Amino acid sequence: MKNGFPRQKVQELFDNIRKFAEYCFNKSHSAAYGYLAYITAYLKAHYPVEYFAALMNASFNRPDDIVKYLNAAREMGIRILPPDVNRSLDRFTVEGDAIRFGLAGIKNVGFNAVEEILRCREEGEFKDIVDFASRVDSRKVNKRVLESLIKAGAFDFSGYKRAQMMAALDHIVEVFSRGHTNQHQISMFSPDSVKPRVEIPEMEEWPEPVLLKYEKEVTGFYVSSHPLEKQWRKIRPYITTTADELSHGRVRSEEVIVAGIATGFASRKSKKGTPVGSLILEDVTGFVEVFMFEDTLKKLPEKIEDQVLIIKGRVDSHTEGKARIVALEVYPFNEARRRFAKSVHIRINTVGLSEDDVEKVRGILMEHKGRIKVFLYLRYPSGFEAVLALPDEFGVSFSESLIERFKKEYSAEVFYSG
Repeated sequence: MKNGFPRQKVQELFDNIRKFAEYCFNKSHSAAYGYLAYITAYLKAHYPVEYFAALMNASFNRPDDIVKYLNAAREMGIRILPPDVNRSLDRFTVEGDAIRFGLAGIKNVGFNAVEEILRCREEGEFKDIVDFASRVDSRKVNKRVLESLIKAGAFDFSGYKRAQMMAALDHIVEVFSRGHTNQHQISMFSPDSVKPRVEIPEMEEWPEPVLLKYEKEVTGFYVSSHPLEKQWRKIRPYITTTADELSHGRVRSEEVIVAGIATGFASRKSKKGTPVGSLILEDVTGFVEVFMFEDTLKKLPEKIEDQVLIIKGRVDSHTEGKARIVALEVYPFNEARRRFAKSVHIRINTVGLSEDDVEKVRGILMEHKGRIKVFLYLRYPSGFEAVLALPDEFGVSFSESLIERFKKEYSAEVFYSG
């Protein structure tokens, strides 16, 4: 101001400098960050398996980050192998071109149990769960540990189904938990042939959703695969963002549509005495917390736990790695597809098609008349694909039978989108 500049302009300049100073880096700091960025990018490009294993070990106590890294690794074609009592160490390890889940990441399997498993393994690999139970100290590896190992898939190498082993667990524990002294005497002075026999009953394996649910129960993650993996392509067109984008503040819109599997639903009374609720919504990229007021709670589907939901909501807050939305509308996925579908995409291979098929396609569309726009993708042997946006007169309704008809008649790929 002594040099004649207006006070307002000087104040504006100072405010800008102060704001910039909140996040600016000096050159040495910038150079260090640049160097680290280059090194990590190099490792990810040239040693991706080792890179992701190290990342997950560094985030061992941060489940949200591990989910993100697990999915990023899968997207790069890296297999995530379940825990294995013959292969796993305590943390994530590199196994060829895959990453093996660590024993210490399994619920109820503490340090003493892991130490005992690794000690016994030095004497030779375990043949199956019976051999395992006969060799480990039952005071360190008890029934709860065995149950968690079964659910995590740590005995899958034996060929026994997880349902079989769980059915035989009580008998296994009864036989091999009659005191550490007796167990020690058997292993020291008795040949394998006189070890107690345990019959594993013949039975069907648990359905895949149950397998995955148990995996998540004891590891905190879906290890073998994600229950949304097969249908994510169908879900993606109906949503505007993902849990990962929300968690890292990359969403600028106040209103969003998200999808995922609902878990941990709970309801309570607010300070004002009105009912409120919350749940965790998990998609293939991570988790988002969903909060619900009374109006939304009243319209909730009867069953939401472990169901795939589409939720329209308002972004409430987010901190690094965590996000919360306030739900405005909640729908089961199939209902949301019917409600929000604006177009249907039908991909057909042209090999073997004739003029009669043109009429046949027309007939199928006319049988399911509605207002949903139809896009027909014709794939030729050369790899070329023609996309036809059909006139509105060929619009269809949302129909599972339409999807099944095209799959049956033409092995077509069919999906609706919002």
